[in-house]
This record gives sequence, structure tokens and C-alpha cells, in this order.
Amino acid sequence: MKFWVAERIFEDQGYVATSMLDISNECSLSRGGIYQYFANKEDVFTALLERRDGEFLQRMRDLRTSTDTVRQTLEIYLTSAGRRG
Repeated sequence: MKFWVAERIFEDQGYVATSMLDISNECSLSRGGIYQYFANKEDVFTALLERRDGEFLQRMRDLRTSTDTVRQTLEIYLTSAGRRG
């Protein structure tokens, strides 16, 4: 299941306004189907955060192998993040 598409719902509606029904619709699951994977929206949100943390750590590892210092790594990351956001 590609649950990370639910991130769009959280971004558009906010955490409080997002329901499990919204998430199941965004993920193309039946209303009850989402509960096979997650007990509640907090679990979905936590999984999304864990996924982002993993991506961040991998990018930092990749950058770290191509730079001389931690400072350079952070500067490159922050510069590229600023261009995306």
C-alpha cells in the first residue's frame, strides 16, 4: 500500500481536519481496508514521519560521503531544501 500519498491530505487539510476516511480514499482503499494497516490517523502520521526521517538520514549519508565536513554537508542540504520549499 502506498500510504505516503496520504501526506497530501495532511498538508491540504491539516492533521485535525483529516479523517481515516479521507486517508482511505486518498489511498484507494475501502473504508475498513485502511484499518488492516493502521489503527488510527496517528499511526498513519507517525509512519509518514518515520519515512521522511529515513529519507533525510539517507540524503545526509549521501552528502556526507561527498563533503569534507559536517558543516559543508548541512550547508548543502539546507541550500537544496530552501530551493524545494
